[in-house]
Amino acid sequence: MAIASRQFLGAAAWVAGVAVWLVLQLAAVAQWANPSYDWAVNYVSDLGNTTCGTFTVPGGASQYVCSPGHDLMNTGFVVSGALTALGAVLLWRYWPQGRLTRIAGGLFVITGLGRVIVGFAPEDANITMHMIGALAQSPSSVAIVLSAIAIRGTSPALARTGMTLGALGLLGAVLALGGQAGITAFHLGFGPGLTERLSSHPLQIWLLVIGTAAMASALKASKDSEIPATA
Repeated sequence: MAIASRQFLGAAAWVAGVAVWLVLQLAAVAQWANPSYDWAVNYVSDLGNTTCGTFTVPGGASQYVCSPGHDLMNTGFVVSGALTALGAVLLWRYWPQGRLTRIAGGLFVITGLGRVIVGFAPEDANITMHMIGALAQSPSSVAIVLSAIAIRGTSPALARTGMTLGALGLLGAVLALGGQAGITAFHLGFGPGLTERLSSHPLQIWLLVIGTAAMASALKASKDSEIPATA
């Protein structure tokens, strides 16, 4: 498979993964039973709970969870995670080659596989495997920072965007882990759902940004290759 084709497919996988994750999450939220889903308090994983009732995440507070659209959310976890991992593999040669990008690529794959585990192991069905899957996604912000550093010479604007997103994600990870450890002040007066999203959403933005840029680059390379050389 030509490099441009691999790049386009990998980029498309990342963009599609973000779209699937967002659309199915919103669909699951729309089906949430009363009281309404609280974006600042409820975890994303609450949308994948397969039963209704009071649920307690280890280290967190008990709260009522009822997600009739749990199949949608868990499908979103699995599909978006698989597309994240696949995209990372196909985009391997999109990045400047070096140790940083090899590490970043590996972390993107691990992040994607972690999300797949989360989808197959809802928090109320297998909390141990669910937490393993969630923790596997923790290095995603490190992957963003490393990949941003790798392209700072060729794409400085993208690199600055990545560094900003990575910093926000790392801050969110610290706050989320601190709150999980019982330090409620780390939730900034809102709730664990907010800090979890601060930790995880920068990745979705980065996948969308890089996916879009890589698709455009692949299309340009393909078009340029069709232009006959002049004598």
